[in-house]
Amino acid sequence: MKAPTESQTSALNDSYIVFLELARAKKPFIDDSLVKKCAVEMAKAFGNAKIAEKFESVQLSNQTIQRRVTDMGEQSENSLIRLVEKSTYFSLCIDESTDQADVSQLIIFVRIIHEDFSTKEELLNTCVLRGTTKGKNTFEAVKTFFKHVMAAPSSTHSSGLTSKILGFRVHNSDFQIYI
Repeated sequence: MKAPTESQTSALNDSYIVFLELARAKKPFIDDSLVKKCAVEMAKAFGNAKIAEKFESVQLSNQTIQRRVTDMGEQSENSLIRLVEKSTYFSLCIDESTDQADVSQLIIFVRIIHEDFSTKEELLNTCVLRGTTKGKNTFEAVKTFFKHVMAAPSSTHSSGLTSKILGFRVHNSDFQIYI
């Protein structure tokens, strides 16, 4: 297998940049073709056909969009999990709400406390709650998420999280799991 050329590597990086900027602007990813068309037209307007050709090589198909978004999401989740692993303490804030389609959504935030007692709060995960929205169901959803994170084949997360305790207080009963 040949190593990618500089032009191919640049086109790959550029496609990530386009999707990141679209996400930051909260624009639909279907605007990617418009971005590409504008970039090509600008290069042509400046009389640079070579740059216009390079803009044409940037992959912005629907499948490419899906892969890029998935890659960026996984990278973000992995870096957050690494922060949790390295933290001295962490706590979870869990909220359940119902979306417009009347589906219960569980939102998990994490507060990470470092050795110097500085803190960081981030959205850790969202998931659909099936059935009831009782504490037991919420606990199972969170437990499933952490087990999924630890079982990921490309993950080295299990070593850092095995010493952490995940516990809930549900209807005067304590649920704890060592993860």
